[in-house]
Amino acid sequence: MPFDSSLPGASVVYAPPQSAVTALPSTELPAGLWFGMIFSSAALLLEIACWTLVSIQPFQSAKQEFRWIPSLPRSLMEGSAFETALLASAISIVATAIWQGCAFASLKRLYGDMVRRSVWSGLWWFVPIANLFKPLLCLRDMRHLSRTRRDYVDFQVPCGPLLITMEALIVVRVPISIFEVMNVSPHAAAGSNLDLAQASNFAIIALAMILLAIVIRNFFQQRTLYAHWRDDEYWKNVDIH
Repeated sequence: MPFDSSLPGASVVYAPPQSAVTALPSTELPAGLWFGMIFSSAALLLEIACWTLVSIQPFQSAKQEFRWIPSLPRSLMEGSAFETALLASAISIVATAIWQGCAFASLKRLYGDMVRRSVWSGLWWFVPIANLFKPLLCLRDMRHLSRTRRDYVDFQVPCGPLLITMEALIVVRVPISIFEVMNVSPHAAAGSNLDLAQASNFAIIALAMILLAIVIRNFFQQRTLYAHWRDDEYWKNVDIH
């Protein structure tokens, strides 16, 4: 908006644009980021606890000579613990998707249009085939923008160890699930069914633990990002490698 343009002989001066960054309190984290972190962390902890209980049931039900009881896999799959664990997994994936949207919304307050990921990017977790690699790309960009203040976004940045391990677990669970379906038959050995079920359970637990670590780490990274957003001297001394 020009000002003083109505005065005789006054030149038209345009005020500099006010971005969201300049108006942002330096230490104020968005409430959505708090909510996403707490909700997803609680859901992931619940998932870890439920699948851990499911996984230790065979050890509690095994005979003293450590031979598996033939009817154990069927009774385990029909038990209430397994159903509760499935419900916990459903809640945790929804919570993770919500957290991802909240985290990107928080980054958009700082970076604006530099953030190419939408607040709806968490929906990739529910899209078949795409959920094998799209969440990895989204979390990679989130990690890149959260670790330190960026003047530009490098979309070819490599993934960190946690993200690589997360992707490996996601990919490994696909053949495990396929073999589980193939072995659920009257002619399949009870021991093989149980081994596959245990492998799948441990993969779920490990994936939930990694996601929990990613959620908590990102929260503290963004907390630091907000607190020192305008402090040039601070970022000069930050070693992100």
